[in-house]
Amino acid sequence: MKLAMANFALLLLPVCVCSTVFTQNSNQPSNQPAPMPLENSLMFAAALRQKKVSYELHVYEHGRHGVGLAPNDQALNSWPKLLENWLRSRQFTK
Repeated sequence: MKLAMANFALLLLPVCVCSTVFTQNSNQPSNQPAPMPLENSLMFAAALRQKKVSYELHVYEHGRHGVGLAPNDQALNSWPKLLENWLRSRQFTK
């Protein structure tokens, strides 16, 4: 059986893990996404580079989980155009 291979993958949101954390004002657990260190993304990029997989990594000074297209943030709303340029440069779109 031949396995299907993806032509590309997109990781669009900050790397998060949902875990039980405690708020400062309460002993009640909160199931909020806990941000992961930037180093996780850097290690992922390094692994891609080691395997000679084409990639781009864009790191923004600020942001949070789930901003979508970020229409009201001049810095964060640049990512859709960066993605379009990347897809076009690899002929995934015209």
